[in-house]
Amino acid sequence: MNNLDAHANTLAVPGARLRYETSGTGPLMVMIPGAIGVVLTT
Repeated sequence: MNNLDAHANTLAVPGARLRYETSGTGPLMVMIPGAIGVVLTT
């Protein structure tokens, strides 16, 4: 598979627009580059 098989789009969410790409088949894989923080929940 090459980059020509990828499809990019954006998703509007409150306060941001998320860019995502889809390609290939198989299980979902989520990559979040640069996410080196701590999520606090109460």
